Amino acid sequence: MKRNRWWLAISILVVATGLIASQWSAPTKPVATVPALVAAAALSPQQYVGWQACTECHSKRVEEFQQTRHFLALRFPDQVEFPRGFQPDFSLFQPAHSPVAFEMTATAGTATLTATPVASNSPPVRSPIEFIYGAGGGTDEVYFTRRGDQLFELPVAWLHPQDQWGASLFDPHGTGDLSRPLTPQCLECHTTWVDYHRGTLNEYGPLQRDLVGVTCERCHGPAKSHVEHHRSHPREAKGVDIVAPKSMTREQRLDLCAQCHTNAVRHRKAPFSYRPGEAIEEAFRILKMRYPEEDRVANQVQYLKESRCYQQSESLTCISCHDPHHVASKGQGSRSHDVCSSCHQSADCGAQDRLPTGVRDQCVACHMPLRNKVQVGFTTRDDEVAFPATRYEHRIAVYPEAEQEVLLDWHTRQPNLNEPVINELRQSLAVHWSAVAESAVKEQRFLRAIDAYRRAIQLNPSLELKEKLAAITGLYHRSTTLWFEGIHLKQQRRLNEAILIFESLLQIEPHSAKSHLELGTLLAATGQTALGIEHLRIAAEGDPNDPGPHAMLGWLDYLAKRPESALVHYVRAAEIEPWSRQLESMKGQCYVQLQRWEESIRAFERVLEIDPRHRETCVALRRVFREQLSAEDALPHASRAVEVTHAQRADLLIALAEIYRDLQRIPEAEQVLVAARKAAQAQELDLLPQVKLVEESLRSAPRK
Repeated sequence: MKRNRWWLAISILVVATGLIASQWSAPTKPVATVPALVAAAALSPQQYVGWQACTECHSKRVEEFQQTRHFLALRFPDQVEFPRGFQPDFSLFQPAHSPVAFEMTATAGTATLTATPVASNSPPVRSPIEFIYGAGGGTDEVYFTRRGDQLFELPVAWLHPQDQWGASLFDPHGTGDLSRPLTPQCLECHTTWVDYHRGTLNEYGPLQRDLVGVTCERCHGPAKSHVEHHRSHPREAKGVDIVAPKSMTREQRLDLCAQCHTNAVRHRKAPFSYRPGEAIEEAFRILKMRYPEEDRVANQVQYLKESRCYQQSESLTCISCHDPHHVASKGQGSRSHDVCSSCHQSADCGAQDRLPTGVRDQCVACHMPLRNKVQVGFTTRDDEVAFPATRYEHRIAVYPEAEQEVLLDWHTRQPNLNEPVINELRQSLAVHWSAVAESAVKEQRFLRAIDAYRRAIQLNPSLELKEKLAAITGLYHRSTTLWFEGIHLKQQRRLNEAILIFESLLQIEPHSAKSHLELGTLLAATGQTALGIEHLRIAAEGDPNDPGPHAMLGWLDYLAKRPESALVHYVRAAEIEPWSRQLESMKGQCYVQLQRWEESIRAFERVLEIDPRHRETCVALRRVFREQLSAEDALPHASRAVEVTHAQRADLLIALAEIYRDLQRIPEAEQVLVAARKAAQAQELDLLPQVKLVEESLRSAPRK
């Protein structure tokens, strides 16, 4: 029994920390007719037409837009020129500590990555490259493959600034090709729309070429009805059934960019369902991070809103500086300077007197300095962690070190070098970055510290700074090694050994919420429940963005037959991760134990909204409908469940037919049973006998 409980606990934790969900309240609308419910299965959500349809009326605008990074956010192999890493002299790559070696090859519009295990006799894994992120972007070029309906991110990327291959952080105990599932949160920001199979982690239909990349309809909304209207009304000049961002409020325009340029990675409703003009918080739960390196790649909107420039303006938005229809500005160009000078006069700048004339208009360089994006790191042949991507600091402010960097750059480019001034600037900046690094070390922000020490060494390559960098890099490596070792031991069910590993890890990173979560789970699994709960509570306080500690605390209460207390934890976990099938399912189970039937139904309906194929929930709903509610009370709920699952789940169709039978509405019961038999034949053959039993019961059932 203990063994089963532990595995259930681990499975709940793993799934709860890996999937995503949405706040929901049951809609109040009339019960749909039987034909409408059955017909729902045939409806397509696809209302997009692709960017080429836009060229019929907006050819010049589309032509300009095709040069932008948005348009090029996802490319196919036959659309790109592969970097030199695919040439024979550079195509072999084995990162340090990697259990596999990689070889990349490309020919005439196709490319393949082959992963060969180093220490085993397992055969190589060949992965044809399906598409690419970042092709031509000048930073990291990331590759993806398809296996059936599943998409995967391959573990190696070409790093343009380093001009070499890099590997994503990987498990040295891993097997196979080390690829990882491509979740919809990632693909949403590189496509306009894709046929995501709801309820799966990484299953998708074919990618449509006109809908990859961030194209017209991502900002203007699905255009099918717009295109159809104007094709039939060619003389009508005013756009119909299309979103015009220029007519939006300031907050709506920011929300449009916030889809991908803030921490909007937790869904409140289905992936790919956000539409321009909606409030971003209605579609996503926006994460609040402690430090920039915890951001999910990009978080410019939040930082812009924290700026006095934004707070004291009524019009400043992303598109004030970034024209979405043209190639993006490099930041120090005339457009950005013009935006600054629209509010700020040169004479207002307190640094003007000490700045050379040639740099007085570099507002962005001083007030939005360019920094490494340290959350995007790769292991290369000769570097434990390389940062290929940079970002402009969007919290517009006064950065004294940025002014010094501008001055140093200017002085080093002059024909007559002023060595004393240059040396003074270099020393001052080295001291600054060394202090930043030491502060980051105390906060256990290892990536931030590594980046800061490297900056200091570029300015002052002293032995002391190099030793400090080596020490913190070694600590970072030790930390990641222990983490993967602990996870590996847990997977092998060597629980006591795993506990020792995570205790050692907490000696290095005492504030690591994820380590407290793992340790708390392991302690509870080995019978040390009270101590485990202590660590779980520390984890919950340490990372308010992680539902895992609350889910684990809920599971422990559920096992102890304390459903009321368990429900409190599951509700909290679902607030953190609103689009989670597992959390909603456990809420439903708690409500069942508490005999709160209406609430259990709403939770189970929510599960089916997230995953229409979740059979266990269909069974649970059918049981509640038939055993706890009257036929009249159950009818609207059963109809809603059939609608949510597009009349594809035989269990729910059988339940609805039984309800119609009990209400003596036999013709409707017969219609539903036709759909039930079809659904059972398609994917639930074991339910065909139940369909037959209900069919037989209709022959003698009374009719109204």
